[in-house]
Amino acid sequence: MKKYDMAHINGDNGCFISRINDLNKIMTLHGTSLFSAGVKQNYTKKSVIKWGLIHPNLFFSYLMERYSVRHCNTVITVSVSLLDTLKKLYSKNDITAINIGINTGYFRPGNKIQIRHELNMENKVIYALWVGMSPERKRLNFAIELIKNSKNIHLICIGNTEKYVGNDRIHILGRVSDDILLKYYQACDLLLLPSVSEAFSLTIVEGMACGLVPVTGKNVYMPGLKNNINSFIAGTDDDYKDIITKIEDKPDILIKMSENAIKTAYEYSDEKTYSRYLDVMQKIVYKK
Repeated sequence: MKKYDMAHINGDNGCFISRINDLNKIMTLHGTSLFSAGVKQNYTKKSVIKWGLIHPNLFFSYLMERYSVRHCNTVITVSVSLLDTLKKLYSKNDITAINIGINTGYFRPGNKIQIRHELNMENKVIYALWVGMSPERKRLNFAIELIKNSKNIHLICIGNTEKYVGNDRIHILGRVSDDILLKYYQACDLLLLPSVSEAFSLTIVEGMACGLVPVTGKNVYMPGLKNNINSFIAGTDDDYKDIITKIEDKPDILIKMSENAIKTAYEYSDEKTYSRYLDVMQKIVYKK
């Protein structure tokens, strides 16, 4: 390992690498195993012990994660919203927030009319898109019921959705290839993501870069979201209903918001993310 300047650890899988004392190490955390199974951020020791008994595998993962964090030069987290929480959880001050970047040359608007024709979608219909591999956390059931109760909006569901049932306006597609997902990003009008929580939603950035207007909640962290400017942000479940009604009554409001969404997404290009990672690495390697 001495021939390398640095090792990059992603989550708990770098536990053993972190034992190498004479190697520079950074670690990226998209979240923490402690919170992913339901432990609240205002946790107590009693709640952690109870959680550990219910989720022994995740608790072991958390212990490895904690060991790795404490033996790395620095930790990078994907959102500012997690920064203070992780500092408290791991008693480590050297933690930096660097948002995930996207390839803005790939995720970009397309010819919506042409793409809808390819995908057998109707041109005069408002399409909402739900994307995710964690339907419970991202509340797919709620999204489906929300659209079922709308007047005429259609919902396209992509990801871990096979067990869900669709109808004439609820389209359950399951898992699709990346190129097909891109087409749906470009063909739909809004991205519906009523998640329980999101540390940093890459899906929102990708969708915005393609022109989608996010409809999401206050507990979904994504810097740059501005309510009624480039997105709709709900505070309650009733707010989601009001937002859907507003879109149905005045669909033209999506035009300007879509333009604003695209501009916002370009602030999270992969080039900017690469530059920030490189800066952190150089400071460690060259002891700046």
